[in-house]
Amino acid sequence: MRKIFILAMLSLLFSGCSFLPLRDAEVHATFYKCFDGRIVGTLSECATSSKTCPNSCDDNDACTYDSCTEATNFTCIHKKQSPCCGDNICDFQEDCSKCAQDCACKTGEICSPNNIYSNEKGCLDSEKASVNASGMRTYNWNYLGKEWTLSIPIDNSSFPFYQSRSRLRPYDLFVSDPFDDSMINSIVAAFNQYAETKERGRAAAYLAVSFVQSLPYTSDLVTAGSDEYPRFPYETLLADGGDCEDTSILAAAILRGMGYDTVLIELPDHMAVGIKCGFTDKDRISYNGVDYCYLETTGEGWDVGAMPDEYKGASFDALQLFPRPYLYFNTSMLYLYNGAETKANVNVTLKNLGSLPSENTKVEVSLEDESLREWDSITYNLTRAISPEEETTVSIKNLRIPGTRVFRVKIQVRADNFSPQELTGEWVHWDNT
Repeated sequence: MRKIFILAMLSLLFSGCSFLPLRDAEVHATFYKCFDGRIVGTLSECATSSKTCPNSCDDNDACTYDSCTEATNFTCIHKKQSPCCGDNICDFQEDCSKCAQDCACKTGEICSPNNIYSNEKGCLDSEKASVNASGMRTYNWNYLGKEWTLSIPIDNSSFPFYQSRSRLRPYDLFVSDPFDDSMINSIVAAFNQYAETKERGRAAAYLAVSFVQSLPYTSDLVTAGSDEYPRFPYETLLADGGDCEDTSILAAAILRGMGYDTVLIELPDHMAVGIKCGFTDKDRISYNGVDYCYLETTGEGWDVGAMPDEYKGASFDALQLFPRPYLYFNTSMLYLYNGAETKANVNVTLKNLGSLPSENTKVEVSLEDESLREWDSITYNLTRAISPEEETTVSIKNLRIPGTRVFRVKIQVRADNFSPQELTGEWVHWDNT
């Protein structure tokens, strides 16, 4: 009996069961207790669990995944889904149009998730902006003790297009954006009604400045979730405000449309506008031999030529404002080695983030080794202009370099009205082992 007991114990160790020998003094029977608490007569019975999953694990909650498996020890588990419409929580990926049950709008609000005014639920306060059926937006502000009103056409449906546009462009190109021309022209026409004489023309410019200064200051971090999110004039007007670069861009666009020589002034953590002037008693900057009076656009009451004390004497950079193309490009590359030489295929995707079409655009791709010797080069000439916001891809194939030399790809993009821009790739090392 001792031998049987030892063998049984060894077998039990390998079968993964625990045991408790229970002996009956009369019949000398041996029993075993498994890990799950069952009392069995043979070790093999421990290997087969008596546990099973319930017929259903449904907890009647549509926002949980219900499951039961051997891995859960045959116990039902209920894992929360997120987002889930119906859990009374308006999750990040939900809005009033996707789940009205969780993201219901309040009385006085309408569901408009693509509107820049909308809150986190996609709900829009119907009194936030006065937009009538014809797409007009009306602004009211005070200047020189008088109430002024400006009504301009702003197509709310254009917001998704603007929202999708890249911010990877110089600030001056937000000013000269061609997609804002019609709206800016309407604003300029309204203010130019006061420009029958030279004096009144100057008064119209001051009135335009007061309008921009009346717009509320809003932080990019709050409204866009980013520390720096420059906006086009359309977006600033649709949002009924912005931060320093947004209102500076808008003011510069309007003054430029009125015919004034203006620049953007970049200061440490701030932006303002410079307008050409002949005043000697005003705060001004000199750039390229021209004096520009400082114009603060954040906050009401700042006169032209009045600079906040914290920016007096600070370093600055002035951005001239003129339409131009701006070609932004990225690449993908494929390298093939056939035992004798390396072949490279390169795709260059160009997008014009500027305000004018690029003319006679050329893309040159070459391979160079560590000594900067050029081994192969192909230039692609685009036969048509690339319009603003247009994207196109150029494919360069079968660039060659002998053997397993260390090399890199060099790309240059240029146009008749765009200064050459160059990009070099990482060095490519073939593993000779």
